[in-house]
Amino acid sequence: MSKSIIQIINGDHLIAKVRSLGEVTSALRSAKPGRYDVVESSMSGELLPSGYSYEQWGVAIRQADGTVMLEPEPTPVKS
Repeated sequence: MSKSIIQIINGDHLIAKVRSLGEVTSALRSAKPGRYDVVESSMSGELLPSGYSYEQWGVAIRQADGTVMLEPEPTPVKS
């Protein structure tokens, strides 16, 4: 199984790299309120289970009160 890292991105800016989705909330603790892309990428250049080396996981939304909500991308329906 490939090793992967979670990247938190805002526009063209890499905000943080974390090892798990559970660390996203703490990584955004001092960030400005807004929407952040959450992507999984392979650390070793190997393919992820999806068959890609980089995959959009979903988004993290940081509220003005400091609350962070994680919203995964919908799973595509295979036909």
